Amino acid sequence: MNGCRWILLGILLVAAGTRLIGLESAPPGIHHDEASNGYDAYALLKTGQDRWGHDWPVLLEGFGRGDHRGALYAYLCIPFHVLAGAEHLIWSTRAPAAVLGVLTILALYSMVSRVEGQAAGLVAATLLTVSPWHLHLSRIGHESTLVPATIVIAMWCWSRWRQHWAYVVTAGAVTGLSLYGYSTMRLITPMLLAAGLLCFHRDVLGWLKDRRGRWAVVGGLALMVVILLPLAMRMIDDGEAFMSRTREVSVLHHPTWSIGEKIQRVATQYIAHFSPNWLVLRGDPYPLQSIRGVGQLNWIALPLLIVGIAVSLWHCRRNRSYRFLILWLLLYPLPGAITHGGLDSPGVGGVHALRSACGLGMFQWLAAIGATWLTSAMTRHRDNPKRYCTAMVVVGLAIVINGGYCVRQYFGVWSRDAWIKSLYQDDLVDALRTIRPHWQRFDHIYISVQTDAEKRWYSGEPYSLALLTLPVEPDAFHNWDKEVDYVRPTDGFHRVRTFGPFIASTETSDMQASFTADPDQAAMIIARPNESFPPQLPRIAEIRDASGAVRFVIIANRDVR
Repeated sequence: MNGCRWILLGILLVAAGTRLIGLESAPPGIHHDEASNGYDAYALLKTGQDRWGHDWPVLLEGFGRGDHRGALYAYLCIPFHVLAGAEHLIWSTRAPAAVLGVLTILALYSMVSRVEGQAAGLVAATLLTVSPWHLHLSRIGHESTLVPATIVIAMWCWSRWRQHWAYVVTAGAVTGLSLYGYSTMRLITPMLLAAGLLCFHRDVLGWLKDRRGRWAVVGGLALMVVILLPLAMRMIDDGEAFMSRTREVSVLHHPTWSIGEKIQRVATQYIAHFSPNWLVLRGDPYPLQSIRGVGQLNWIALPLLIVGIAVSLWHCRRNRSYRFLILWLLLYPLPGAITHGGLDSPGVGGVHALRSACGLGMFQWLAAIGATWLTSAMTRHRDNPKRYCTAMVVVGLAIVINGGYCVRQYFGVWSRDAWIKSLYQDDLVDALRTIRPHWQRFDHIYISVQTDAEKRWYSGEPYSLALLTLPVEPDAFHNWDKEVDYVRPTDGFHRVRTFGPFIASTETSDMQASFTADPDQAAMIIARPNESFPPQLPRIAEIRDASGAVRFVIIANRDVR
């Protein structure tokens, strides 16, 4: 094994460690979008239906008919659910993201090495490994983690088209599957395909003249079409609901803005994706999507990125890969730029870390080009290879030091922040784990959905956390009576207020009444500490945070010991 392979092995070990270790604690708790994907996977595993009773769906309704999310991530969770078992569903919900994150790094190294050389491949892989943007995406059970994975893996397969027909067929399959992931891929995948054809059309035409190449292209395209047929049928059958979320967040569909205001908004948000504040200083303003104290990229990547862009622009006429990278750079902001709410409503649109995740891989590739060009220009490595190697080691150490700081911020600061724990409802997860052995003995279980104005605690779709954490058997959930409140009736999003014995409520009086209405009924309340209950009601547990502050009080009228 030569030196580069040893370095690559070290990079992959670091990538695996930073993505697989402590998945249940960093991020703390679980976000309701993750829980939705994880429980749908559990329901599919147990019954062949999602939680709403649809047989092997291609799109998941999630939190209502307006929440059409691709089902691919949920299907990827199923083998990990089998491996981990029902008591570790949070881990197995996030495990596909972690594994795909490592595979993306390996695919990026292989692709960049083929085009730019092994040194550039190692730089790109290292930058992606320690990227705060990619690190976070690789540790959450959200379908957006499929964006960089499907793009980079498909491109890696396309880049090896000369080697074997199987790579072309695999590339077609991955490209088709990408549209079953995060919704932005339905916009960016066709655009990247068009950019690839524009840049490499001569290669494609030349390959089509070869008999094996022609059949490989036909096979890849045919497989892609077959994979996309169920999605196309679903869009035709339920187009109104399918497009409801798009219309709700799209700048182009905003009901009150003029054409001029829409153009200005898109242009402003597009430019914001190239701001140093977004890229390397502060990142996404929404705390769930960006690590506090760092940008989307490592700061060391900025000077390398600037040089890499300059080199690519200078040589793009002669180098088709550079031409494609520039087009990729220009296309990546579009999913975020055409959605409203980003600059004045953090996390809703605009500069949005999930919608703009299609830039991962591209930034690291351009930075690797910059790193190799700088070291080559400064050391004239052809005349002095030792000096060139020394310069590359210095660049590598700078990346590692900066990356170490970002990793420390993620695990040591961001994941332990009280507000982050609140947004991931870490306290509710702890409360649900506390009642896990006992909940089936109760007729009524109230869960407080109070959201504190001072950001001490937060509540969002708590029923999905209960389904996954306990877990509730899918057959039972299918048969339970449910009461649904529509959060935004215009776009079809809802909140499940009651399901079986569970009641999500903010009404303390309703909770108290359950203890006195029927003494034969076993009742439990998972309440916030500011909610007042008669002192004679037994407190069976208190859920506290790291500082010792009480976050939940569990009250029951039955002994659970």
